[in-house]
Amino acid sequence: MRRYESPDSGTGEWTVSGSPEELSGFRSSALRPTALHPAHGTEELRMRRRVVETESLVMGDVTHLTALETRSAGPAPSESFHVQICLTGLASTRSDRGTHALAPGGGIAHNPGLRRVSIFWTAGTRLLLVDIERTAVETALTRLLGRPPRERLLVDPRIDTSAGSGRDWARLIRTVTELADTEGGLLDQPLTARPLVESLVNGFLLATSHFASAELRAPSENVRPRALRAAIALIEEQPELPLTVGEIAAQAHVSVRALQNTFRRNLNTSPMKYLQSVRVRRAHTELVRAHPSHASVSEIAHRWGFTHLSRFAEQYKSMYGESPSRTLQSAG
Repeated sequence: MRRYESPDSGTGEWTVSGSPEELSGFRSSALRPTALHPAHGTEELRMRRRVVETESLVMGDVTHLTALETRSAGPAPSESFHVQICLTGLASTRSDRGTHALAPGGGIAHNPGLRRVSIFWTAGTRLLLVDIERTAVETALTRLLGRPPRERLLVDPRIDTSAGSGRDWARLIRTVTELADTEGGLLDQPLTARPLVESLVNGFLLATSHFASAELRAPSENVRPRALRAAIALIEEQPELPLTVGEIAAQAHVSVRALQNTFRRNLNTSPMKYLQSVRVRRAHTELVRAHPSHASVSEIAHRWGFTHLSRFAEQYKSMYGESPSRTLQSAG
């Protein structure tokens, strides 16, 4: 997972100024090729951004401090879903498919096939920009439903980010982009980065309206014990892999929703929390066998995907009645 972050501020947030040509290159290094056109003949533009890029999605938290128009275009129709969510200020988008106004609490989703899109930014406008590959969205929908979708996915352009799933998804995007400045954090750890990406794609499907929305929000069925056993076996046998709930469900041949529902009913937990508890157990085994002069709690915790030591220590103590450091000291 690649991050674009500030080299000196420590905030993961760039604040730059320059000519439209300079900032076009700066901004398009991660997002779609973009040309910047200042309003009112302004020669110098100022912008601020955070960007996170993965194999299947790119997302940015971008603020333009001067009024301008950004124009994005590609040589061929896009194969991604493009989303703009307004946090502050006012903006409007114009694409092959029409014009939409953007205000805080609202968002616009563009379906694949888009050739060009322009965004008109007022000074101080802050948008979350997200590009998600069609194939990643279709794979996620198949896993959520437990079967291939009956038709090609097209989403309604309007997204309400003031409440419900839309608000939660926007918060998740902001949380992940804010991690861009954390070296050695969640974005650098495959055990946590892959589930985060899956959550972002699943969140898109839950935040938008489309033919499968009602089915995704309906109660799911309980699965057979054999499927539950298969999921548990995968987690117990391979917790060192960067498993996601979608991959666990696919291996158990059930939908994500059915698997989550079955874990809640039978184990009073979720598949990912169960996986986390197994990783804590594996970390405990290493701590018991380690010598304090040759190992550290942070090293072992990080190996099992725990980048926040305080949270790891809290969960560890709830399971074993003592801190991980005490276990390591006793082992020595």
